[in-house]
Amino acid sequence: MFGYVVVNRPELKIREYDRYQEYYCGLCRALKSEFGPMGQLSLSYDITFLGILLTGLYEPETVEKNARCPVHPFTKKPYIKNDCLTYAADMNLLLTYYKCVDDWNDEKKLSAFLYEHMIRVDIRKLEQTYPKKCETIKKCLLKTSAYEKRFYGRKINEKALDAVAGQSGRMMGEVFAWQDDEWHDELYAVGFCMGKYIYLLDAYDDLERDQKKHCFNPLVSFLDRDDFDDWVHSQLMMLATGAAKEFEKLPIIDDAEILRNILYAGIWSKFLQVKEKNKGGREDDGSI
Repeated sequence: MFGYVVVNRPELKIREYDRYQEYYCGLCRALKSEFGPMGQLSLSYDITFLGILLTGLYEPETVEKNARCPVHPFTKKPYIKNDCLTYAADMNLLLTYYKCVDDWNDEKKLSAFLYEHMIRVDIRKLEQTYPKKCETIKKCLLKTSAYEKRFYGRKINEKALDAVAGQSGRMMGEVFAWQDDEWHDELYAVGFCMGKYIYLLDAYDDLERDQKKHCFNPLVSFLDRDDFDDWVHSQLMMLATGAAKEFEKLPIIDDAEILRNILYAGIWSKFLQVKEKNKGGREDDGSI
């Protein structure tokens, strides 16, 4: 997974950051419990956000435990266990698996091929449990791949960019909408905006790599803009604003400040890191 949906640690209180770590460790534990050590390799900050969001909204029965792990072998670390984190772990593995399939088909990444085969048995079980979500994820990735092949080597406009990014939005919208209930539409909308945000930020992050490897990157078509970085920021701002607007409709009290930290500050800390990296790369190659 990408790791763009993170907290801005300096702006969190100590107890809030500790609580965030309990969710992160809880997702890791859920992955191990459901899928073993191979499942833990897919651990994602992006899906930790989903686990916190669903826990805050549905307020499931939650158990707080302490345990050691290979990363913390000498000290027991607290973690959270509940049904929302179990669901988040399931979605985490599904997204990782289908991303590996996509990476192997598009770029022949050996690591993706190997990991895909290691978790395939678990994925078959999840496909039976979540048939609609799995079908949506597969369709969105196939459409994304088709768009990328169609637009490869061509200059695209903002409408085409929106069509490509929209597939990631639909995929994450389906993942965020856990249940078909009164909160389905708001959760879908948060996921839709975050999915598009992640896709565009990942494209922004991979610009230099994709150009060197001659891989499709939708943002290459807009590099000739004098205001390119500000334009990317404006695209991301619209999506972040949309996600925050839908989030604020949800009656979440517990850990709401952690979620707001992520939506209003954390995701921008990653953008700024990528912006500085890209700016340095363009200065080095003499393009600025």
